[in-house]
Amino acid sequence: MHWIDCRNRPPLRLIFQPGYPAMNPVFSPPSNFLQVSSEESVTSTCNRTLVNTDNKRKCDFLIIILSRFGDRKEREQIRYTWLREEYQAKIPRVNRAIFMISYPKQDEATFNMLMAEQLIWNDMLLLGTTLPDNYGLLTIRVLFLLQWVTQLLCPQQRPAFLIKSDQDSYWNLKSLNYVLCEARRTKDPFHEKYLVGDLNRFAQVFRRDNDLWKTYTEEYAADIFPLYASGSPGYILTISSAQAIYKAAIGRRILWLEDVYITGVIAEQEGISRYFFFRLLCISFLSFKDNLIDLKFTSNTRRFDILKC
Repeated sequence: MHWIDCRNRPPLRLIFQPGYPAMNPVFSPPSNFLQVSSEESVTSTCNRTLVNTDNKRKCDFLIIILSRFGDRKEREQIRYTWLREEYQAKIPRVNRAIFMISYPKQDEATFNMLMAEQLIWNDMLLLGTTLPDNYGLLTIRVLFLLQWVTQLLCPQQRPAFLIKSDQDSYWNLKSLNYVLCEARRTKDPFHEKYLVGDLNRFAQVFRRDNDLWKTYTEEYAADIFPLYASGSPGYILTISSAQAIYKAAIGRRILWLEDVYITGVIAEQEGISRYFFFRLLCISFLSFKDNLIDLKFTSNTRRFDILKC
């Protein structure tokens, strides 16, 4: 995985061929999966920097939005609503958001389409892969995300907080910035391991065949999941938590329920504290302008109408 800056250097072609089995894969990232279009190896770690950031300042928080390669319309709506420049200007410019997009690595037309979009917006992290783009392999995609942030980014560019977000979640960046600033006053994200999200406590493991979230005993033996943060709308990790989770996941069998595995199973094993969004913020649920997230179950058109004003 590598950040693509189409303005300053030739575009990188991201090639990854893990060949994982379809069910319960073991996460074991290869040591070298970077290739450029000229087949030359990428050797300079300091080239792996965030685009559109002031290199003299550390990125305070980074939102990575998981998106499908064909969902350009949804990405455009995000760019023109809660990510529009006028809105971002209300918070420090060291905070950024990018889209992480998997695409079929042999599909030249899709790659060219994504590169054309990247040339315009310069806000995409592309992952060419042989893996199918489905929910069952979301855990692997998120672990790649953690690897990119904690292992491949320049140390000077690593954010204090990493936010994993769905593309149908809309964030109030001003409120989010307030939450993280308050958290950072007492809990150093570079040394203290904690995460923030919509917590689920004593969640039951579904076993019936007709359950959408059915989990086999071989996948997870207990009947109750550990405390975890819902993957939808998203969750916030300190950079130290992201590093711990990524390292702990290497070489072990994963669980297909990404949020349970990342923020529950691994987080509990690593002693990562988990906090509820609104307990930190102490705000009303009534208005989007006062909340971190809203509009999860409203139509794209309605979201756009609310956020464009």
